[in-house]
Amino acid sequence: MPGMHDICQNASIECVLDATDIGGTNATSKYLLMKNFGSVSFIAQLGLTLEGTPDNWSTTDSLDNFYLLQATDAAGSGAKIIAGANLDQTDAQTGAAGDIHYITINSEQMDMANDFIYVAAYIVEDTNTAADFVTIMAARFNPRYPNDDLTSDSHTVG
Repeated sequence: MPGMHDICQNASIECVLDATDIGGTNATSKYLLMKNFGSVSFIAQLGLTLEGTPDNWSTTDSLDNFYLLQATDAAGSGAKIIAGANLDQTDAQTGAAGDIHYITINSEQMDMANDFIYVAAYIVEDTNTAADFVTIMAARFNPRYPNDDLTSDSHTVG
């Protein structure tokens, strides 16, 4: 059909942090290059979905912090928090298996003028009474070069 677009033509979606037990600690996702995209969403799912039932997130623990970081390279050099790109739950017991939290930013919120062109998610769970698994997906949207073919599943964008 004319004018119809596939999501793969307008987004690059990938898992940036495989299921990881962050109980009593933190984790940083893979850094993604943003110079060719206008926005990104990081989606964090608490726990694991086993046989259709969310599990492996302690109901007595909480998602304490979820931030987006910017850096000058894929290794995280000079990493700093992106202002306004955070979910801060330190004062509330937040989190149950199956909960989904997300943060979306526009690339203009990043310090690209100083070469901060990579972005990652940083997530914290301070308590650790049991297993606290999290998986993070990222979706980069609004490619800067919309005529590029982004439909191939083997094509790396960014």
